[in-house]
Amino acid sequence: MKNKKLVIKTNLIQNTSYKDLRKDTKELLQGLKNKPLRNKNIVAKISRDGIDKMISLNAVNKSLNNGWTKEEHFACVKNIDKLFENAFFDSSEVPKNSSLDIVACINIKVILFLTTRKYK
Repeated sequence: MKNKKLVIKTNLIQNTSYKDLRKDTKELLQGLKNKPLRNKNIVAKISRDGIDKMISLNAVNKSLNNGWTKEEHFACVKNIDKLFENAFFDSSEVPKNSSLDIVACINIKVILFLTTRKYK
């Protein structure tokens, strides 16, 4: 089955502070917490720790270092469920921590269009 391309509009949230983007995104993701996200035969759940990592300054800085804006970063995080559903499997590795809740770390990729910029 061919994965479809996902379009996320980021031009609606320009010039918003990091604090406001973080707060709004965290509130939105609370509704996804511990609910199953499905992609073919892969099922994942977002935890509180996972939410905190995605909206952390460290994660935003990684995106900035890769040429994204903070608005693009938060637009993607807000759509993490759609990104996961439309992604394709890349690879799998053993978890780096000893959490019993984590079976494997799965790397996925998605074809994504952010406003008029194309990323793969």
